[in-house]
Amino acid sequence: MDINILAVKLILLFLPGIISWFILEKLIISKKREFSYYIVYSFLLGFLSYFSYFVLLNLVNLMFKTSYKVNFFSLLLNSTEFTNPSIIFEEILSVSILGIFVSIFILAPIINYKLFHLILQKIRITKRFSEPDLWSYLFNSENFCWIDYRDLKNKRIYRGKFKSYSDTLGNIAELLLEDVRIYDINSNLLYEVPAIYLARECRNNNRIYRRL
Repeated sequence: MDINILAVKLILLFLPGIISWFILEKLIISKKREFSYYIVYSFLLGFLSYFSYFVLLNLVNLMFKTSYKVNFFSLLLNSTEFTNPSIIFEEILSVSILGIFVSIFILAPIINYKLFHLILQKIRITKRFSEPDLWSYLFNSENFCWIDYRDLKNKRIYRGKFKSYSDTLGNIAELLLEDVRIYDINSNLLYEVPAIYLARECRNNNRIYRRL
């Protein structure tokens, strides 16, 4: 098989996976990875999209007595060039749409709700959590409401109701608190505010305490 034809076929195979991974990455929290990581996952998502399409076509064939088939796998293994490009491109478009659906409605909920880890924890195979770091695990835990944030550098204590947070995949950790009371380091009340936004470098030696 000519190397150029093979490269084109591989790129087309990757396309639904690349689109699926691009959508999925926007819906989940993930650490920054090497470029090879994205290549591998795009490739796997591409195969998952084509496999889902294969299963769907076989269900349609079984229910309605039709004879649809996945053309791309045979094209990938065929040494000849594209004989009917329109069929292949229509198939790639269909697989890409299906891959987007799988990413949004199947993979993203499984990852965001930690279903895989929850099942393994239930049957006592692992105790590991699935969040990228302990910061995310803490703020995604249930019944997490009121916190004390001790800013040792500025000698302030922020006591408030947890509203939102950012992940720590960058260099900045962010918090949004409501109904906040600000104290000095000796716990003397200074003032109150309806809400406050806090952003600190991750390496700062600050402390967060959960309040029940």
